[in-house]
Amino acid sequence: MYVIIDRCADDGVLSALAKMNINIIKSFDLDYLYKPVNTHPDLQIHFVDKTTAVAAPVAYGYYKAALPRHIELIKGEKNPGETYPHDCAYNIARVGNNVIGNMRYADGVLTEIYSRRGFCFIDVKQGYTKCNLCIIGENAAVTEDEGLYKRLSANGINVLKLQYGGVALKGFDYGFIGGASGLIGKNKIAFAGDIRRHSQYEDIKNFLALHKVDIIYLLETKLQDCGSLMFFE
Repeated sequence: MYVIIDRCADDGVLSALAKMNINIIKSFDLDYLYKPVNTHPDLQIHFVDKTTAVAAPVAYGYYKAALPRHIELIKGEKNPGETYPHDCAYNIARVGNNVIGNMRYADGVLTEIYSRRGFCFIDVKQGYTKCNLCIIGENAAVTEDEGLYKRLSANGINVLKLQYGGVALKGFDYGFIGGASGLIGKNKIAFAGDIRRHSQYEDIKNFLALHKVDIIYLLETKLQDCGSLMFFE
């Protein structure tokens, strides 16, 4: 098992992952973006499936060298821009057969691949779609974003809506639960922090239990938004 994670993630998170025998690949540093999102992997690379990923041109060489050989890495056509929402080309989410994102700013290589494979597109206003969605299954997700909650619910996706403030992001008032988590296989989710410290923990726990997803805590602190934990075999 491998994970791509923010190179500035807490040492405790990295240590916990290493103890689980997970191979750690640290993210690229997009030094022209503002900190701390300049090292968030979900602004740099997107996994289309378990063995195929698309990376921003500026980060392509780095990930080509860092990823195991069985991963097919494709070079995207857009580099993340310096300001929102132009930095969101790769920050789209896949929930079942649905691809969710602000398609005006999504990378064209990514959308072409998904279109060719017959995925359905759900266009939303939120550019940081992947950051804002904690995906827990083929038809379920957790978010703090009201717009995502309404759009996904209208498209038959089971969504738990949270309040903002339960996730920390250095330099910002708050982070997003999608950026603080990542699915490990089909029935486990890892959180960069202790989800039990979240004010809506009981709601989260019950929602995950409903979808038969177990929780792994990687840090005994408040949840930390590190630009998603990208696990793959």
